Formats: sequence, structure tokens, C-alpha cells
Amino acid sequence: MLTNQQIECIENLVVGTMTVAEVANKVGCTSRVIYKWKNNGEFKAELDKRSLDFKSGIIQEAQDLLTSKLGVAIKNIVDIANDKNTSDKVRLDANQYLVNRILGNTTTKIEQNITDSKDDTYIDIDNLLDDLEEEQEEVIEVAN
Repeated sequence: MLTNQQIECIENLVVGTMTVAEVANKVGCTSRVIYKWKNNGEFKAELDKRSLDFKSGIIQEAQDLLTSKLGVAIKNIVDIANDKNTSDKVRLDANQYLVNRILGNTTTKIEQNITDSKDDTYIDIDNLLDDLEEEQEEVIEVAN
């Protein structure tokens, strides 16, 4: 079971704005103690779990923010693409970006030629079996 001091330490480490020494000073221990805790399975597991939760939360917040601004961003790109006062290169890039986002990035067409190296000649299985039987008989005769 983690102590309150260890939990406070984990909370501060997860945020990542302080050094280990600063966290140690804040929670009332030494850096050496924190490094020792990091080798403890329970402490490490909780630190990893909370770090993952923290990062997931940050990513979700960023996605939510970007999603809320998506309409404005698209309008800005369309405005740039249509602005006669903007350079042709910038307008082309904006238009190309919009096309690529809607239709997917264009790719270079690759022509493939597949050649069949199989021989399509007819094979008579009965003839092959007959030939095999004859060869076996010859081998038996020679052996006797």
C-alpha cells in the first residue's frame, strides 16, 4: 500500500514540471528515496498508470480543442485558397491540401505487369503413371 507521501510524489512526477529534487523537497524526502521508490513494483505500477492516464487526458483535451476549432481552420484554408492577394504558391498549396484531405493524397501510378511463368501444356497423368510403372519394371529386371 502506497503512503500519502508516495502518492503525492507520483502526482508531482506525472505532471513533469519539477525535477526529482524539487519533488523530493516538496513531499519531504530526498531524491535518493524517490529513486528507491521508483524501483518498488507497486510505486512503479502506479506511476506508470497515472502517467498513462495523464497523457491520455492531455491528448483527449488537445483533440477536443482541435475538433472545436476545425470549422474555423477549414474556413481559413478556403479563404487562403480563394484570396487573390495571396501568392499563387500559397493558394495552390491551400487548394492542394483541401483536395488531398477530401480525396486522399494522390499517389504515383505504378504499372504492374505480372507474367505467368507456368507452362500451360497439357499433362496426361495416365501416361505419366504408365511411364513410371515401366521404369519400375525395368529397375526390378535389372536388380534380378
